Amino acid sequence: MPAIKTSVSFKGIITDNEFKQLLNQNLSSFKNLNRAIQSLPEYKLGAHKVLDKARDSRNELIHSATLGMDRNLDDSDNIHKFMQAIACFVTELIRGDIVISCLISLSNKEDIPSHFLTKEYENSILKWVFQRFET
Repeated sequence: MPAIKTSVSFKGIITDNEFKQLLNQNLSSFKNLNRAIQSLPEYKLGAHKVLDKARDSRNELIHSATLGMDRNLDDSDNIHKFMQAIACFVTELIRGDIVISCLISLSNKEDIPSHFLTKEYENSILKWVFQRFET
């Protein structure tokens, strides 16, 4: 059982102080996303390719994707290129999310939802991310 999940499952049996101490101990062992991902046993068994791409895409989206965009969206060609790049990053995030969701299902001894493994699932999330809300 993952350390944080273990902390939460013991909450009803231990004191609040013991719970806080256990939770802080577990949270401090994963100070950043990279170490948390690399700590997964499945990381070394092949999941590293998908998870590293997902982490890199997340970092690009969060930290870099929009830098300088006030100068680069003057024409529709640049907007189209930017949206294609964002779609690639989001696709990598979706695939990382699928791996993590499957690992959680396996850890909980649950069936892996079959819809995760379809192209339609990926497309539905991309559609949701890129839909336009008109007011």
